[in-house]
Amino acid sequence: MVAGTPAPRAGWPDSIDAPLSGLDLGDATADRPRLVIEVWMVRPGDEPGPLALLLRRRPEQGGFWQGVSGRVEMTDATLRAAARREVLEETGFDLPDESFFDLGGWTTFQGLMSGRWFVKRPFGLLLPGTATAAAVTLSDEHDAAEDLALDAALARLAFEDNRVLLAAAARRMTG
Repeated sequence: MVAGTPAPRAGWPDSIDAPLSGLDLGDATADRPRLVIEVWMVRPGDEPGPLALLLRRRPEQGGFWQGVSGRVEMTDATLRAAARREVLEETGFDLPDESFFDLGGWTTFQGLMSGRWFVKRPFGLLLPGTATAAAVTLSDEHDAAEDLALDAALARLAFEDNRVLLAAAARRMTG
């Protein structure tokens, strides 16, 4: 687990499997940032060490490389359910709940393009060997997917907190 800050608002879940019913998801202001999830995807590679699957945002949405990210919706029963739904929407991968693991903590940030405020809960996702960049069905948010050795993936990421979280997901995979 990555050390992180406690839940930013009273009543927000400590567990990724806690029910979200009735939760205030925020309004994307500095006082009430919008709740989002982020998922860092790793799988075993042919070389020693894990491979990371990264997605590139379309140029008009920043053009940077990332994992899966998205808003938690009122219809999501839990944070894990939100992560699973977002992975399905952005990659086409329908993976079991047990593939997702909590990286812990919360990060509050201002959106690069929108200027809106968000608070994210990070996840790791252990992908099966068949879940490769070539198998991704890209959503309209992204224009590319790539499988990268961990060092190359870390170098590709624009934001330090993203590098920390991807490295944490990879460590979890390797023990």
